[in-house]
Amino acid sequence: MMKKKTLIMSALAVTLAAGMTIAPALAYFTDHTEASGSVAVELGEKTTITEQVGDWTKTITIGNEGPESVYVRAKALAGTKVGSGLQYSEDGWTKGDDGWYYYNDILDAGESTNPALTVEITEIPKDAVDGDSINVTVIYEAAKVIYGEDGNPVDKDGNTIGAGDAQKADWDMAVVTDADAEGGED
Repeated sequence: MMKKKTLIMSALAVTLAAGMTIAPALAYFTDHTEASGSVAVELGEKTTITEQVGDWTKTITIGNEGPESVYVRAKALAGTKVGSGLQYSEDGWTKGDDGWYYYNDILDAGESTNPALTVEITEIPKDAVDGDSINVTVIYEAAKVIYGEDGNPVDKDGNTIGAGDAQKADWDMAVVTDADAEGGED
């Protein structure tokens, strides 16, 4: 009888201990918190794009409206009708190894790219008729100019960037700005 009483007391103690730990565990696993709200994030690079379209050519000017000096790069994308038939002007712009066109100068606050980048559709589809249009989407990015202790522009590793070396800027921190899809004839 004593063994049975000890066994019952042990079972009761285990049940009581389990009951005391289940409630906090259940509360932990069923706790739910919900929050809402928003935080406005303003990036320092504020740029605008102006495009003029005519005669199968798009002329692109990028302006820096932000308070910081920036590097800018741009590229145009077109559909399969055009294929690889886009011809860029390279006056004031340099084609990078990655397919982007880099503006050769630093774009200070309040300035615009001069000369503008022009993109001409050189492979006009054979079945094109008057009034047809082809979408050419321009994508551009801006990256803040980082200056070293000596006051010269540097890349992300601290190496000096010379004139026309915008491709060496820290494009990992670039702001993807706007894309525009206009094109074709007037």
